[in-house]
Amino acid sequence: MMLKSLEPKDQSLWTMMKLVMKVPTPSPPLVTTGRIILSDSKKAEALAKSLKSQFQLANDPSEPDVIEKVDVALRAYLLVNPS
Repeated sequence: MMLKSLEPKDQSLWTMMKLVMKVPTPSPPLVTTGRIILSDSKKAEALAKSLKSQFQLANDPSEPDVIEKVDVALRAYLLVNPS
């Protein structure tokens, strides 16, 4: 029934053909240290592990050493970039 309703004049035939002919782009493999990962779930695990190893919790910003470092960096930045 759907095919009978398609008309070249109203672009419905062209629209349906584009939908049918569209081939999804496969996700490329993920290359990690010594491994090639193909499945989406394994890729997600590898990315999560990588991000976890790269990012650590920040120090408590109320520590005096941290406040001093931020203050010095901010003053230096404002001297270079007054606007």
